[in-house]
Amino acid sequence: MNLPIAFQQRMQNQLNDFNGFENVILSQNPPVSIRYNKNKNKKHLKIERPVLWCEDAYYLTERPLFTLDPLFHAGTFYVQEASSMFLREVLIQFIETESLTVLDLCAAPGGKTTLMLDYFNNNSLIVANEVIKSRYKILRENIIKWGNTNMITTSADAKDLGALNGFFDLVVVDAPCSGEGLFRKDAGAMNHWSEDNVKLCAARQKRILKDIIPSIKNNGFLIYSTCTYNSLENDENIKWLSNEMGFEVLQIDTSRFNGIQKTPYGCQFYPHLIKGEGFFISILQKKDSSITKNISSKKKTKRKNAENELSILNKKEKEKIQDFILNNELTYFYDNDKINAINSHFKERVTILKNKIKWIEIGLSLGEIKKNALVPNHEWAMSLDVNQDLPFVELDEKQALLYLKRENIYLEQASKGWNLVRYKGQNLGWVKHLGNRTNNYYPKEWRIRMNIPT
Repeated sequence: MNLPIAFQQRMQNQLNDFNGFENVILSQNPPVSIRYNKNKNKKHLKIERPVLWCEDAYYLTERPLFTLDPLFHAGTFYVQEASSMFLREVLIQFIETESLTVLDLCAAPGGKTTLMLDYFNNNSLIVANEVIKSRYKILRENIIKWGNTNMITTSADAKDLGALNGFFDLVVVDAPCSGEGLFRKDAGAMNHWSEDNVKLCAARQKRILKDIIPSIKNNGFLIYSTCTYNSLENDENIKWLSNEMGFEVLQIDTSRFNGIQKTPYGCQFYPHLIKGEGFFISILQKKDSSITKNISSKKKTKRKNAENELSILNKKEKEKIQDFILNNELTYFYDNDKINAINSHFKERVTILKNKIKWIEIGLSLGEIKKNALVPNHEWAMSLDVNQDLPFVELDEKQALLYLKRENIYLEQASKGWNLVRYKGQNLGWVKHLGNRTNNYYPKEWRIRMNIPT
């Protein structure tokens, strides 16, 4: 397989060592890297060395079959390309962690969202958006497994979120791109590459950026990234934001990391110079106040009415869920028939989003009240706020994989009623033990579909 001719010609002009670049793309396997969940700390994989620019991130010595690792399903780690983890270093250099409202605009499958959930403390609200519904499901699943309640997932167009004037302190746009940086991992990206598609992607990126800009607070931040190399999708878009849209480009310090290339408007990662794939990232600060009206300027009466839309559990209703919860500082409320939980100091922000965005899922779901008792949701088994003193059963590897396939497994040692099932101390989900049988409540749509080797 050869690189597209027009792509070769451009990269020959762009790089000092095109032959080294081409050799890596066409002849070397991509490195495998993962990032551990700092709140579900269970380091167990064969590690080669750390990813220097991201805490709790490592290159692996080999690519295991992640599907057959129960700790993967428990949300103890996320398989993420190393270059894209540089987001954490950018956050460290420029973004405080206290009480922010953050949007990950093009969030699926969830790598950057889960990274930000680890970086920001529970005082910050993370909104993860994915407009494509099939990709949204994957995003939601990965975020649920991470276990945080200080998050919201939405599926909305950038223009709809852009209508939230001055709402976000930080917006991250990992923009849909021509995928040049993924040629080594994805031959399809190479086959579909063309100069016309690069131009199409650049125009789409500019449209997405233009739509979302009003939602960024004055002096708020925009982080823009792609997995591509060309200036049209990268530097030219940042130049446009700087010259025409009221943003100041901030200079990222890369002095501690060999191989990362600085451009006039950001940082470029090349796979022959660093251990990772092609990636571009830039951070800007919004300086032109004429583009944004702050949403907090709306009349208080309207906001008060909006707050009434959250149906908070009363004292008697909360008693029905008390055994399942660890954190009494959360707000528990009805979302249709489900009971959800979100950090209490996000109520005002949540109701604004709920009124503006049609497709929205708030926090994590505890479950539903049926026959005067809680039927717990799988989301709550994954939650960091589930009561860890609930009855549980520790499974061995074979039992855990059968459970994750949603097979019937009889657990004689289980207590009657609801039990958490665990593998190596990490929650996998719920079972209900009825004495003569044990019902498996792992989500059907998440089950392992492949055969398990003996």
